[in-house]
Amino acid sequence: MKFFLYFFGATSFWDGFTTVIGTIKIIGDGENQIIGAIILALGITAFLFGTTAIFYRADGLLRQFLAVSWFLAVAYDLTTSWYGNLEYVFQNNISTIPEYLILAAITGFISASPVLLSLVLWGNPRDSSKIEITQKESID
Repeated sequence: MKFFLYFFGATSFWDGFTTVIGTIKIIGDGENQIIGAIILALGITAFLFGTTAIFYRADGLLRQFLAVSWFLAVAYDLTTSWYGNLEYVFQNNISTIPEYLILAAITGFISASPVLLSLVLWGNPRDSSKIEITQKESID
């Protein structure tokens, strides 16, 4: 289990980095844009990291609002990570279908990392077997 934590933690960091690079590529590289890109990347990564809380713990109108915001965060992350990976990994030199497929796979996997890290760390709180184990451990 620790392997997944380290692996998804490292790839979540990479996701945040490519989100910064992609945002800078889209909005510009001035000082304010760089600061904004870093803050946005931290917010987007944190939002994706909160997947378990959004979909399993929130209820009602709050859950609906957070779910819509979560999908916007995913769209933003996929877009900026695409540009970030294109810039940093491929150095804007891509021309063949296999290269585009690899870029798409890298971007999809990397963007999923904060979500997967959230699920590995907290799982599904509605899964009663995990809740019972937690309760028994806290009683002992």
